Amino acid sequence: MLKGPEIPASDGSLFRDKEGTCRDALRTCWWDLREGLTISDLAMPPGWMMDRRKVDPDLLRAIPDYRPDATPVFFRRYWLPATEAKAPRAPNIACLDFSAGLEGDLVAYRWA
Repeated sequence: MLKGPEIPASDGSLFRDKEGTCRDALRTCWWDLREGLTISDLAMPPGWMMDRRKVDPDLLRAIPDYRPDATPVFFRRYWLPATEAKAPRAPNIACLDFSAGLEGDLVAYRWA
């Protein structure tokens, strides 16, 4: 899988990503959906948006929920800070693209 679902930015606004590119949608932590999430919680990587507004429940329901008992999946195209712990995102979710293109570590996993 290359990337998961995206949601529109709050109120249709534009924002700049880590590289300064203007965006109107953000990638989500589609494996960690729960009620009461803020946009900052749902954004990938979590916390980089610093938007503490609650995610609209209808929007949250529109994102496919990937349960912890689902088949393991590896994905890429989600940038994660090089300083973040190198670990699966959830028991059955692993990100392979971990800052390798920005002089970060190239990450591989061995599923045991």
